[in-house]
Amino acid sequence: MEEKSFMDELTEAHNVVMAAFAQTWKDGGLPTWGEALKMNAEFLEHCKLFIAAVNWTEPLLLGIGAFHVLMLLLVIVTRKNFNLQVGLVFILSSIVLSATFLNDLGMKHWKSVATQAYFSPNGLFISAVLSFPLVLISILAIFNIVRSLIHSMAMVKRAQFRREAAQKAAAAKKSN
Repeated sequence: MEEKSFMDELTEAHNVVMAAFAQTWKDGGLPTWGEALKMNAEFLEHCKLFIAAVNWTEPLLLGIGAFHVLMLLLVIVTRKNFNLQVGLVFILSSIVLSATFLNDLGMKHWKSVATQAYFSPNGLFISAVLSFPLVLISILAIFNIVRSLIHSMAMVKRAQFRREAAQKAAAAKKSN
């Protein structure tokens, strides 16, 4: 039996996935454009209802909003400091990962922090109000990290080219 190359295996796996996708589309598993637009309109309506249902002047929500603004400002102000950006991503990711714990804590003690029981077993509130904005801020910080890494790699490559040019020039002087 002939062994398949990695590319052959990858191509075969790709074809299997694409065939399954095509079959799902054919079977009606994916929405048409009209259905997708209707779902989008329904989603926007749910968002409007969510925004209207929340009392945004509560101290808990003002505190979360202030925290988001502070984190965003920190990411922007420290955008050129690689180590701080990595630290901020770590902190923000830790908070997002602890959202389930914070939601459980909020469900138990909501009366001491809010006037309404915002926290639910499915975690929609904590995800929408705390986690989603922190993920967006983390993406900005990761963008800054990648930009910093690209800049550092370019500086190293330029220094390498200069060193090689200087070595060639020195070798040319010696040969003359």
